[in-house]
Amino acid sequence: MPDSLKVPLLNDLAPDGFFYGGHYIVEFDADSLWYETSLTIAALALKQGMKTEYHVFQHFPSEAIEAFARLGVDAKKLEKEGILSFWDSYTQTLKYETEKREHDSDQNLWLSSHDKPLDVVKSAGYWPGRAKAGFSEQDKRWLHIDDNSTIFLQYNDEKDLIDNWRTGALPYGIRARETPHFLGFVKGAASDSFYIKFEAMCDGIIDVKAEEEGGRIENYIRIRMLRGKTFDSSWHHLQSSNNGEVRIEEKPKIMAIQPEFEKPETRLAFDFLVSAFIDDYMRRRLQSEQSGWRSLIQMSDACKISQGALYGRQGKYGNLVEELISRGLIETRTFTGHRGRGGEVIMMRVAYDKNPVKQYVDKVAMKV
Repeated sequence: MPDSLKVPLLNDLAPDGFFYGGHYIVEFDADSLWYETSLTIAALALKQGMKTEYHVFQHFPSEAIEAFARLGVDAKKLEKEGILSFWDSYTQTLKYETEKREHDSDQNLWLSSHDKPLDVVKSAGYWPGRAKAGFSEQDKRWLHIDDNSTIFLQYNDEKDLIDNWRTGALPYGIRARETPHFLGFVKGAASDSFYIKFEAMCDGIIDVKAEEEGGRIENYIRIRMLRGKTFDSSWHHLQSSNNGEVRIEEKPKIMAIQPEFEKPETRLAFDFLVSAFIDDYMRRRLQSEQSGWRSLIQMSDACKISQGALYGRQGKYGNLVEELISRGLIETRTFTGHRGRGGEVIMMRVAYDKNPVKQYVDKVAMKV
């Protein structure tokens, strides 16, 4: 493939750039910042003079134009200059669905006489001839971004999309045009088999997720795979500003590399739970969700902390435990089948599912 393209926003994660003619899947949580991220990448690319195609599946082009304006981009002006191109599948599918509803009484007859939108079989037949005729330089080397490619699956079954994309759009519409495509698919919207097969065709895989942390929704992005390039595969925090622009930045951590605590006993308790998780997960090789669970009595015995510091009054926790919970450092769970207390016991462990805690535990584990 031809030389590399530096994609705005993702530059720091992929210093060697992306391939012209590359084919990339973005797998995103439905409640994540992918839409805003896609607009930000497109806006930054346009500001740098890159020819950019923005493909709308679930928004009117006018919505994207308004979003670009907030990001400091005059979309209509750049369209006239041949720098920006909107691919509008939303209006097309909206018209199709509206007319289909209006013909409920004779819907089968109506469907047989109307072409469905986003037909990948038809597209697979179009692109080879278009490529054979040759693409002009103006047709080549556009940055192409989809807001939600999952809509393809509403009009094509998974096998048809995979087969026809592989033999039509990918070699003749993407590779031949030397146009890097970033296609966004909602996680969980298709079968696992579809994602595996589609990923196998891709030159890179990008994940965008949303997680609840400490009562807030935090967004992250990572490059999971990038063929033939150097890249950073760790999760990076996404932050959205008032105008909708998304930035990759260091997330304020819930703790430092060496967390500070109000009392020395809290440090002992936290270190005990970190060690317990490492012992179960790294040494005993238990599943992560099974690892690190310890009772307050075990904590008291191991750390030589009085039970009075761990248990509060009227069934509540002591200040030591409350500090760890309120800072999001640990989680609790009730386990059944134990002696005493009605067969139930409350256990706790480090909140390994939270990215900052995971990073801390992993760093400690590397030193053990």
